[in-house]
Amino acid sequence: MQKILVLLLLISPLISAQESVVLQLKWFHQFQFAGYYAAKEKGFYQDAGFDVEIRQRDITSDAMTEVIEGRADFGVSDSSIIVSRLNGAPLVIASTIYQTSPLIFLTTQESNISSPYDLKGKKIMFQRSIDDASLQALLSLFSIKADDYQFVKHNFDDWAIIKGDADVMSAYRSNQPIHYKNENIDVNIIDPASYGVDFYGDLLFTTEQRVKQDIEGVDRFVQATRLGWQYALNNKQEIAQLIIDQYGSTTELPLLLKEAQVTEQMIKPLLTPIGAIFPERFKLITNTYRNLGMVPKNASLEGLLLDEYKSTPFKISNNVIYIISLVTLLLLSYIIFQIRFNAKLKRLVKRQTVKLEKNNVKLEERNNLLSKQKTELEQAKVIAEQANEAKSRFFANMTHELRTPLHGILNMADFALNEDSNVEKDKALSSIVSSTHILSNIVNDILDFSKIEAGRLEIENIDFSLNELIDTITKPLINVAVKKGLKFGVSVEDKIANVLLGDPIRIAQIINNLCSNAIKFTENGEISLEVTLKAEQKNEQTIEFKITDTGIGIDEAAQQKLFQEFQQADASTSRKYGGTGLGLSICSRLSDLLGGKLSFSSQLGEGSTFCYQQTFVTSGLTGINKKTSSTISLARCTVLVAEDNKINQVIITKMLEVHDANIILVENGKDAVVAFERQPIDLVFMDIQMPEMDGVEATKQIRQLSKGSEVPIIAMTANTMKEDIEHYLDIGMDGYLSKPFDREKLNRLLNIYNPNSLNLKKFATKLSDPKIEVSAKLLDICCQLKLMVPEANRVSLWVFKDNLQSIECLVCLDDKNNVSGSFELTAYDYPEYFDFIMNNQVLIASDARSNQYTKCFNNGYFEPLNIYSLLDLIFSFDNKPTGVICCESVEQKVEWQNEHIESLKKVADIASLFIAEQVSQK
Repeated sequence: MQKILVLLLLISPLISAQESVVLQLKWFHQFQFAGYYAAKEKGFYQDAGFDVEIRQRDITSDAMTEVIEGRADFGVSDSSIIVSRLNGAPLVIASTIYQTSPLIFLTTQESNISSPYDLKGKKIMFQRSIDDASLQALLSLFSIKADDYQFVKHNFDDWAIIKGDADVMSAYRSNQPIHYKNENIDVNIIDPASYGVDFYGDLLFTTEQRVKQDIEGVDRFVQATRLGWQYALNNKQEIAQLIIDQYGSTTELPLLLKEAQVTEQMIKPLLTPIGAIFPERFKLITNTYRNLGMVPKNASLEGLLLDEYKSTPFKISNNVIYIISLVTLLLLSYIIFQIRFNAKLKRLVKRQTVKLEKNNVKLEERNNLLSKQKTELEQAKVIAEQANEAKSRFFANMTHELRTPLHGILNMADFALNEDSNVEKDKALSSIVSSTHILSNIVNDILDFSKIEAGRLEIENIDFSLNELIDTITKPLINVAVKKGLKFGVSVEDKIANVLLGDPIRIAQIINNLCSNAIKFTENGEISLEVTLKAEQKNEQTIEFKITDTGIGIDEAAQQKLFQEFQQADASTSRKYGGTGLGLSICSRLSDLLGGKLSFSSQLGEGSTFCYQQTFVTSGLTGINKKTSSTISLARCTVLVAEDNKINQVIITKMLEVHDANIILVENGKDAVVAFERQPIDLVFMDIQMPEMDGVEATKQIRQLSKGSEVPIIAMTANTMKEDIEHYLDIGMDGYLSKPFDREKLNRLLNIYNPNSLNLKKFATKLSDPKIEVSAKLLDICCQLKLMVPEANRVSLWVFKDNLQSIECLVCLDDKNNVSGSFELTAYDYPEYFDFIMNNQVLIASDARSNQYTKCFNNGYFEPLNIYSLLDLIFSFDNKPTGVICCESVEQKVEWQNEHIESLKKVADIASLFIAEQVSQK
């Protein structure tokens, strides 16, 4: 009897402290639920007084049903809980876990389903009314109704879209795309968060009844769960192995660890504490559901979150009474057997004390971490508020800056129309041009800043003449300064090399901006631009551009934030002198991208000095050859232009008149179809957005006509996103001109779609098809080269890499029509060849073995391959060198003719227009 009482004394605290509860997961065992496994296996649930059974998903039911019907005490689900609560279900969100929902639509890349626009008419498999809130919100957002697609009930087979059970299926981003990638299957992910449907992910919930009866117990369960998640994210490999060993996961450890990385990205523990709840976000999610018609308009969020119940008076439950009774029994047992078991109890107390001290230390560390994160969040909030305030000032200033030149353009145009005197008309037109330049500069500043912010501003590395660049920059600036009564001095040190390697457009942008500011803020005196050599070593020169003025200067307070965006010296600066407040910020960021250094010194009332310093690679060339292209003739060709904007009509008409085309002009797609039916048309330029009928519908109708399939249709559009262009090509258009376009772009496009050259036009149309792989396009180009340059036995296509310092052979078609590639040449190994081809565009080597630019290839290239004659042509994309087409004669010497070069130019236009961007990103 005595031994039984002793055993009861030792184990009864453990028995009384443990409450058996069931946690129902929303899916099968995987790292998505790692925190719950960690909380159980590491004793966090036990310390909190719970014996937890973790159940994986039963495909015949769902987590919310299991909890509501009492088969589970807690559950895990997505933001569908909000929909259920708003529709009357007695559920309470106890804690957030995922700040972003892992639920996505998954398709294979072969299906060509890559956006919500593609979902109509497809077989879509998901759990309707179960874990589908964000997916339903996405479908509603894009007006995709239930009868717009074929619903397929989820069969819980990860490979359903491979087996053909569905075209699209719901999946968890945390693991299923990883499994497809592991099997080398390319997939497309349609993530609701990418389209603004950014809901909470996995949420821990229970019933309203349980919260009201035992809110303290629910809170303990929540805290233990959060500790489990913190442990799981800090010990990913341990918990991943646990999932395999104890929860029967068949996923291999490396894949589970990849799931762990994606899971951490969606929980965002570095941005916000695990379990942090932002009530305002639930309001936004609720408004989304209301706007999409998924819940009643008058539905209330009241009672959704656990914190709302914490003011409820504490009630003594049966469990508490049971615990008190057991404690009383233990106390009596302790008194009876106090003397005999005192030593044992002391040792037990000592062990428990040590354990509590360790837990207190851990708790203090976690509290310190939470405090630090809170401080960082508050600091980030202050920074964000300051940035928003600066942007607000900027947009207010922009309203004024944009309206000022627009006002000048509109009114001076009105004056010019009403003036009889040519002198007065010229003055008005001059004012219009001036205001247009101001407006253009403002727009360019905004666009450049946007590109830099997005990391999409490309930096070139090409040969340019420094003297020509300085002359081009300063000529218009000197005229502006003289009109203002200022002197403008320019000096360039003779020791500086005339030809340098760099980005002339961005360097000119920096120097022009600094000189323009000097003129703007100087009322009397002079401005000087001094270009000096600061340092020199082999093939490199460090050059300084120093701009000095005698203007108003900058006070010390303004100097501290001079290079920040949306900033000017003070509010009066923008009112008096104008400007966007972006110029110096853009200059500073450009200098970083170019590897340069921008500095300044200034005294208020005495003037300023700005210095830009950059190191350039020098070139042995004495000058830069200008590359020209002949104008394509459209004589005897009738061109149909559909454009509703009057100014754009004038622009495209004047551009086409240079090509001797017969032009028919209409203002909408409906008239375009009528004009096409009434008379023979050789080429169509189709605006996309027009009244009555847009360009897309007009193209579809033209393609249905008897001769509609033979005539090239070119889209004219400001929509240049890849998906937009692919859509235009898919519905029957052959090519596109992105607005605004210039004569050179139009000329190159006409070279390809010239109605007088049908074979080349058909070839270009084939290459424009986005469904054809890049590798197939490259091979087609080589085949076409052999047809157009029959003397060439071997042809190859190369692409520039590493800022034009190397070229890689993408594909080579040899004399036996065998295909190969993956060769690379560097400018370091073959400097003569690179210098010549970059500055002369065409390299003709009648005897390749002895030519001074190619003789360096003799031992490793020409001799082994029996190459006797070489014809290389460089091609460009948007005036940027992109690649080289190479034609070679094997075992015979060929004297290349001019028609060979012209043939290469035509193929180069096609290659650069359709694939240069793609292969350069390879």
